[in-house]
Amino acid sequence: MPKHIPPPIYSFMATSAATAHPQVALAFDSLLAALDERARETSFQLWSQWQADNISRAPAIDEDEPLTVEKTAELLDVAPQTVLVWRKRGLLVGYKLGARVYFKRSEVLMALKVQSTPDGRRKYARRQYEQRAR
Repeated sequence: MPKHIPPPIYSFMATSAATAHPQVALAFDSLLAALDERARETSFQLWSQWQADNISRAPAIDEDEPLTVEKTAELLDVAPQTVLVWRKRGLLVGYKLGARVYFKRSEVLMALKVQSTPDGRRKYARRQYEQRAR
């Protein structure tokens, strides 16, 4: 259940009939609170069940799935031309099939790991602050 639960939307105590019958108003408010709590619990259970069902239906990612240049660029968040330049430099291994070039997902992710340090920074990033200090 969420930690922050807003107050119930409806309250009978705010009406003019509450002053005439305070016990009925109190019982009605407690009924509304119980219904509100039950509705929240049910919606939370349904939401959890929906999430579990959709996670189990999610397609498994094949590590050796062939990726086109466009999908590889999307995965790495770069332009497709950059992927081709990296292939030419030898940073990525591409496989030609006819006129198309494909990359293995596992090899692309491995190349990404090789190009970064354990703290997440890139190994060969330009150090502008070092250039300015000279």
